[in-house]
Amino acid sequence: MKSLAFVLASAGLLAGCAARPVATAASYAPGVPASARSFAVNAAADDDSKAAARQVEARLRQLGYAPAASNPDLLVEVSMAERARGVGAFTPGCTAPDWTARSGKKWLMGGGTVQTLNVRVLDAHTSAPVYQGSASLRARSGSAEEHIAVLTAAALPGDPRQAATAPAPSRC
Repeated sequence: MKSLAFVLASAGLLAGCAARPVATAASYAPGVPASARSFAVNAAADDDSKAAARQVEARLRQLGYAPAASNPDLLVEVSMAERARGVGAFTPGCTAPDWTARSGKKWLMGGGTVQTLNVRVLDAHTSAPVYQGSASLRARSGSAEEHIAVLTAAALPGDPRQAATAPAPSRC
């Protein structure tokens, strides 16, 4: 009986250590128009971004949006990045944050990768950004493709029309 309790406690601890994404999601004033119902997805050229775009499209359909071949209400940009886990920091940039690594060798326990999904929604009629969702996951094993569903759910946790409002990004 004590061994069963130990096994269950160990399983609970391991489940608590499972990798979870760190996400941010915000709409930018004036926000996603209430009348917006259709979208078109544009993914970066790499395979991971294309796979993520399929998941983002499926998630938007779940939220009540419909894909449109012509004249969509929203343009959705999807990009996926994967890098080796290391010591450094993201520094703000005009087009995208840059990763700045510290010089010298670093030995990290566990190693692994950091996978990041960015979902940017633009008003198709004004090209103004109206929503930004981003999710990152530190993974010890597996490819980005294996984690895309978790990242998509974190970057698009709900209807973008109901996301908290944040200041609009500055234009460089």
